[in-house]
Amino acid sequence: MPDRPQQRAAWFLRFRQSRDGQPPAAHLLQAWRQARRLPVIRPRRQLQSASSPATIGGNWTELGPRPETDPSYGAVAGRMTAIAVDTGKDPSGNTVYLGAADGGVWMSTNALAANPTFTPIGDNLPSLAIGAIALDDSTTPTTIYAGTGEPNGSEDSYYGLGIYKSTDGGATWTAGTGVNFFGSAISKLLVDPASPNILLAAVTEGGVYVNNNLVNSTPAIGIVRSTDGGATWSQVTAFSGHSATDLVYDSGKYYAAIRSLGIYVSADQGQTWQALGSPFGSESTTAQNFYRASLAIRNGAIFVLIADANGTPTQASDCNGATTCAGLVESADGGATWSALVLPANLYGSNKQGDYDQFLAAPANSSLLLVGGIDVWKEDLAKPGWTDLTNAYTGGTVHADEHAIAVLSPSAWIVANDGGAWSTASAGASWTDMNASIGVIQFYSVTPDPTTAGRLLGGSQDNGTVLAAPGNLDWPSIFGGDGGHTAINPQNPQQLFTENYNVSVQCSSNGGTSFDPVVDGSKITEHTEFYVPYVLAPSNPATMLLAGSSIWRGPACPATVDSGWQAISPSLIHPDNANLTTSNDDLTAIAAAPSSADVIYAGAFDGSLSVTTNATVSGALPTWTEAPAASPSSFPGPVTAIAVDPANPSTVYWGLGYVGSNAYLYKSTDGGNTAVNFAGNLPGTPINAIVIDPSDPDNIFVATDVGVYVVSDGGGAGANEVWTKVGTNLPAATVLSLALTDVGGTPTLIAGTHGRGAWSIPAIAPPGIALTAVPAQAVYLPGEPVTLNLSASPANGYTGTISLACGSPLPAGASCTINGTQALVTGISQSGAVEVPIVATGSSNGVVTKTAANITEGSFTLQATPTTMTVGAGATASYYVTLGGTAGLSFPASVSCSGAPPTGSCVVPAPFTASPGSTFNVTVNTPATAGTGGGDSGNGAGGSGGWLLLLLAAGLALTWPRKRTRWAVVAMLTLASVACGGSTTNCACGAANYQITISVKDATPNTVNPVTQSFSVLLSVN
Repeated sequence: MPDRPQQRAAWFLRFRQSRDGQPPAAHLLQAWRQARRLPVIRPRRQLQSASSPATIGGNWTELGPRPETDPSYGAVAGRMTAIAVDTGKDPSGNTVYLGAADGGVWMSTNALAANPTFTPIGDNLPSLAIGAIALDDSTTPTTIYAGTGEPNGSEDSYYGLGIYKSTDGGATWTAGTGVNFFGSAISKLLVDPASPNILLAAVTEGGVYVNNNLVNSTPAIGIVRSTDGGATWSQVTAFSGHSATDLVYDSGKYYAAIRSLGIYVSADQGQTWQALGSPFGSESTTAQNFYRASLAIRNGAIFVLIADANGTPTQASDCNGATTCAGLVESADGGATWSALVLPANLYGSNKQGDYDQFLAAPANSSLLLVGGIDVWKEDLAKPGWTDLTNAYTGGTVHADEHAIAVLSPSAWIVANDGGAWSTASAGASWTDMNASIGVIQFYSVTPDPTTAGRLLGGSQDNGTVLAAPGNLDWPSIFGGDGGHTAINPQNPQQLFTENYNVSVQCSSNGGTSFDPVVDGSKITEHTEFYVPYVLAPSNPATMLLAGSSIWRGPACPATVDSGWQAISPSLIHPDNANLTTSNDDLTAIAAAPSSADVIYAGAFDGSLSVTTNATVSGALPTWTEAPAASPSSFPGPVTAIAVDPANPSTVYWGLGYVGSNAYLYKSTDGGNTAVNFAGNLPGTPINAIVIDPSDPDNIFVATDVGVYVVSDGGGAGANEVWTKVGTNLPAATVLSLALTDVGGTPTLIAGTHGRGAWSIPAIAPPGIALTAVPAQAVYLPGEPVTLNLSASPANGYTGTISLACGSPLPAGASCTINGTQALVTGISQSGAVEVPIVATGSSNGVVTKTAANITEGSFTLQATPTTMTVGAGATASYYVTLGGTAGLSFPASVSCSGAPPTGSCVVPAPFTASPGSTFNVTVNTPATAGTGGGDSGNGAGGSGGWLLLLLAAGLALTWPRKRTRWAVVAMLTLASVACGGSTTNCACGAANYQITISVKDATPNTVNPVTQSFSVLLSVN
């Protein structure tokens, strides 16, 4: 199936946008350097028996494909982009260097043999995207120059970081300085034949390096030059702002193809340049008609292969209809005038791939022309007429999409394409596959079989879907085209799933022998990713969940395509926010909770995270909410990965496709309502995958563009998290896929790289310190000191002493001290939830572990029953008191009581530890004669107090003459009567009312202004 390089490229790079003024490539180099400084899990011994200790951890093991086997093309390696042959040291042509799109530099000393062997020699380069290779065979060993960044318009190749030099066969490399190459690609690199210290390089963009609006953010450079063997470089300023797409040398002259400007020549080793005539006659060159060009020279004749900005051969319509405008031209007078030559029909295919697939060669001592597009074509100019030598899509044995050619003789050539490299010794009549020992497959996804160790399913760029058998580096292809996300049904491992681009999910029920479509674009017409995210529901793998702009659900292997599929959400995107439009916002990640079929999370390109907790509701759409902790307003980056805790559906992790000074990796324990970024010291590249260890959910692994990392504290250290790099020898290719399997007996990580195939390593946590603070979620009352009990012990093979300390920052007003294994926190003046960081430091290997004790300000309430009670004099009243308040609150409490009759008493419990739900009884003893006690301490007002009030009122009535005063005295008499139990005749007050107040006080020692809560009840005594 033909691929879609432009769409695939946009998919890859739109997750790698810079958020500041620096190009993403500059951040990549910073991330690569930071990764080299992080601690690494080292191999260590595990005692199996007294005589056979086993080494676990430390190094990655290559799983393949090396190669992939394709039914049409045989051994397939992956996209190759550059070729260099050391004919100076080895005239036979067997010493060959190949450059891969994101797989580094490979070398062979028997490249033209029937079964050549290649070895990677550039795995320690910071960028494995190779655009050009040049050799200086005047030195011993031969000096190797590698230009990074792929120039083929394939933006899914990673960023170029400049030109590197090795004088020891690729063991070490040094970077040239003087020009900021970050984000550019080297399209051609030449060593001057007369002065090997002079080098020239053609520089173009290595992809579309974009901001939020997908606008180029890396300036074009053009031609650069070095006079000191690549140590320093300078730019030819005449071409500033324009890309150079090719550079050739012939008879003391250099010729360059410059986008939008045309063809230039230099006769002084690249110091000065002159423009040649327009290849279109009277028509000037523009970016539209002269977008990418390849050059070839033979016997003074110059040939130019030209593609326009649409990726098609330049034609009359690109030049206002001028007949001289053509996609292949020749000049016999040094470039003064040009004549058009006929090109092969459909050279670049229906997908218009002229900016992606292109090369041109004119073998010396012949009249041949060779052009590369989808296929390799040959024409003898003495007998015009093109011959397709590869027929990639019609039964040929050489892979499609040609990128480079090295000519050894008129009949011996090597070509590089999306499948690797092929050689011919018969001018293309037959071809020899060179890929059997090369592993540069660009995976997007690798899925381990949950029942069979070593059985792996992978989807790769332009090399389809492959299935590995246990222990075999050779992975056979089982489905063609671009391979995206993959899955295996854990309940039926013969059910395999893959996809091509857009909505094109496929199911095989027979282990990959055949595939049937699951759902396609006729059913799901909304905007989706190029590779559409989907998962099998953990609770029922016969059901699939797919993310477009909405979430869709249906049978994983339906009887007919689209059968049973329906949307289970509204649109969950924000196409109208300040950063995005409908055409570039969609859902980019999906995860279903392993422990609940009702919980599904979906992440969008706009940075939002949506969740449902009733996915299985019938008769209506599930209810979806947007997680407050993942607001898209600031657009820090698209959501690239989501993982849900195996046992707790409310604990969710998600990462962003952010390129900058730091990474974004969030943890939420409440379904996304609140979250903390626990990326800590991770390099600032996208989080491509998150894996939680089901046997110990505190072990969290993440895949990034610069390796795989792990923490073993569940992200408890928050922003202070310290990550450890997993393994020492994983090539510097982007890791897009990560999975954990224990089917072989040892938990093992499986990493899928975008350029170096699949790798595995035992999944062990780093040596460190197990640190806990109890309670981890402390609740305190205002002013109360908080005591945390700390536990720190060696973990995962760590040896050394451990010291404890309070970290920073502390909550407002707080101080923290360590006393042995306790931390005392006092003076917290900040309300609400706060964190107190605790740090455990090891004396060896620089091990530092951090945890955060979460402390919440609490409160409590009282409730007593009954609220009113009537007893006879001398009886006992009993009240049942319940304490309520903040969950998790626990404090020493003292109880008091007031308001009992003067000769009665309250009986309260002894001090106790109180918490919400605590209950206790308070009893009130009343005196035997109710009337003897005054109401001074209660609501009753009997005895002498009442009689004094009556006597005072009577006296006033006799002495005050005025009528108004008499009415006041009558009122006073009435009040006095009421105060005496409502009777003006029974002044012994045989009935009395008392307000009983029950109080609970926080009795924590050294508490400032301890909290007290009270509750009142009414006691009537008669």
